[in-house]
Amino acid sequence: MVTNGLGIASNVAALAALIAMAVGLAALPAQVQALRHGFGRLAWIVGELGTILVAGGYWSSVFVQPGLAHVDPRAVSDGIASVTAGFVVSYMVMGLGWALIAISLLRAKLIGVSGWFLILASVIAISPAPMRYLPLAIAVTVACGFRLGRRRSA
Repeated sequence: MVTNGLGIASNVAALAALIAMAVGLAALPAQVQALRHGFGRLAWIVGELGTILVAGGYWSSVFVQPGLAHVDPRAVSDGIASVTAGFVVSYMVMGLGWALIAISLLRAKLIGVSGWFLILASVIAISPAPMRYLPLAIAVTVACGFRLGRRRSA
């Protein structure tokens, strides 16, 4: 249930990870020319939009649903169809966006094997698995943080 401490802590952690991903992605085109035009720009827009949408869903899970659970517990336990649909679409847009970003970075030869793991994590993000953002957050950290950061400093 969304009102227990562990559930709220999990949602707060997800929200923090997604905010960090959105902020990092916002700064990426300044460092990576491949994301400034054409396919890369489209990939960046879709990835940023999807990440922000999913973060908004977790914001709702942290701040709206606990209060709603006290007023209408059935709405939270049964789910609201439009909210559920919004979550599904948000995850699809985020997964697609990060897969496109990985393809753009692979085409520019800026990342190697980590790009394929980023694509795999993007597919996992679309799946109905619990904590599906976590493999994506790790893959983004490795591919975009460590790999691109190391390449830039070398």
